[in-house]
Amino acid sequence: MASQPAMAPSELGEAASVLNDLAPSEWRPHPLYLPDRDVGEWGRTHPLAQIQWTAAKNRVCNGHYVKIVRSLKWMKQEGTEEFPKYPKGYPLEHMIGHVINDGTTSMAMGVVQVLESIRDTWEYAAQIGQVPVLPDHGVPEHDVLKRLPLEDFRAFHKAASEAASRARAALDSNDAQESAELWRSLLGTKFPLPGPRGGDRAPSVFNTPTKPAQPQTTQRFA
Repeated sequence: MASQPAMAPSELGEAASVLNDLAPSEWRPHPLYLPDRDVGEWGRTHPLAQIQWTAAKNRVCNGHYVKIVRSLKWMKQEGTEEFPKYPKGYPLEHMIGHVINDGTTSMAMGVVQVLESIRDTWEYAAQIGQVPVLPDHGVPEHDVLKRLPLEDFRAFHKAASEAASRARAALDSNDAQESAELWRSLLGTKFPLPGPRGGDRAPSVFNTPTKPAQPQTTQRFA
């Protein structure tokens, strides 16, 4: 039986073989190649750069960046605004990271600022029908929103703009009940409503005394 001719390794195959021989500390700081099924090509990605950027951004936002990302993901799932399925995952995180201000001091202010910035930053792009270009961290030639359909981008911008108005009203309201109901309309029914006295917890039971307290007397010496 004739033997099959050996296939010459591709350039990427040779690179992968070299990487296998290197210590992780030597290849992790560099971009990696992953297959892009849509175009049938290999493309660069840099997960470590994304993680490092996220950690740094979270620090300058006083720990609120990651929490606000989670809040907006929750809003997409549980809120009343009609957000499209996409963007989600990392592209959504990247969009939030692109507009959130450094020095964010609270969750509520951060959510309002992010929603308003999404509305204002990409209003023109939504009007002219053009998906924004957002270079990836560590791999600037990679557009994070390359696969986002225009109709999804426009639907997302519209829903975020409407949510921004409601979030601003919730933040500016001086009435605890009204503010909580507005936040609840954005974040779903699991968002707590204030208690009878304005807090989010039931008031403790306290009986008003009917007479001054009297110390108990005993025959024992102190």
